[in-house]
Amino acid sequence: MSFVGSYTVIGGGNPLWGPGVICKLHYQRDAGKELGPFLHFDGNSLKANGGDTDNANFRMYQTPDAEGRTVVILEHAKSRKVMAVDKENDTVTLEDPSEPLDKLMKKSVEVAPYKILFHKRWGKDGYGKFYLQSLLDDKQRIVGFDENGELKKTMVAQPDHPESLFKIY
Repeated sequence: MSFVGSYTVIGGGNPLWGPGVICKLHYQRDAGKELGPFLHFDGNSLKANGGDTDNANFRMYQTPDAEGRTVVILEHAKSRKVMAVDKENDTVTLEDPSEPLDKLMKKSVEVAPYKILFHKRWGKDGYGKFYLQSLLDDKQRIVGFDENGELKKTMVAQPDHPESLFKIY
C-alpha cells in the first residue's frame, strides 16, 4: 500500500485515475446556443447535435501522463461503451472495452490500449473549452464534427477549432 496525494493505492496500478465523473459535453461550434447541442450516442454512432437526454451522459475518467498532460477515457454512461479511434475508417466510435475499465486503469497510460485514450487539450481562448486528441501516435487525430453534428474524419478535424471544441456540463 502506498499514498499518493489524496489517493491510497493498494496493490499497485495507476493511483492517479480519478473517479469517473458523469458529464455532458457541450459542442462549441454553436456556442451561442443555450445548453446544447451535446455530444450523444444515437445507438449507432457519436453525434454532436443532441439535446439534454440520457444519451448525452458520459463518464469521464482522467489522469496525468508522464508530461503532466491530462489523459481521458470517455465512457457512454448508458451503454457502458468507450470512445475509441477506428484507424481503418479514420473515425471515432463507441465500442466495448477490451477488458473492464477498472482493470485497464490499473495499467499505466503507456501500456493501456491507446485507441481509447485521448489528450484533453485546452483551447487557446480559454473559458473551459477543450478538444480531444487521440494518443495514437501514427498521425494527429482530433475528435471533430461538421456543421450538422456528424463526425468528421479524425485526420481532417482541426485542433482548437469550433468543429472540435467542447465544454463540460
